[in-house]
Parts: sequence; structure tokens; C-alpha cells
Amino acid sequence: MELAVTLARAFRVRAVVDDGSLHPDRWRLVRTDGSSGLVLTDEDAAADGSLRIVHALEPIGGEPDLTVVRPSDGADD
Repeated sequence: MELAVTLARAFRVRAVVDDGSLHPDRWRLVRTDGSSGLVLTDEDAAADGSLRIVHALEPIGGEPDLTVVRPSDGADD
């Protein structure tokens, strides 16, 4: 995570890193300011080699266009 934050800040790009869970389509989106939040990616697009964010699982500051859909109880690891 530290490396992702460093790279996102240095190159002014967003980064997506593994969130450490058992969910293969759940990632942590790191913003250019170093803040981050959990997101869910499109499973079908990933199978085709494309990483596409479907929605956020929690509010992420600075990402107002990203829809937030909180996981149902028991979905978190």
C-alpha cells in the first residue's frame, strides 16, 4: 500500500491494489493525494484482461462520480 501511495502521488495517477481479502473482484483504489477506498471491479471485464471499476464499497473523497454501494452484512472479511 505504501508503494501504491508513493507512486500515485509521484506520477499523479490513481492506482488499484489488492485489498488483502478473499474477494478477487474487490480492490483498494488509491487517489493521487494518497487517500483510498474499497471498490468492486467487473468480473467479466477482468476475465477479458480489463480492470473496470463497477462501484465503490465506501465513500472515497475526491471521487464524487463513483457510485457507492455498501456491501450487505457478512460480505466483508
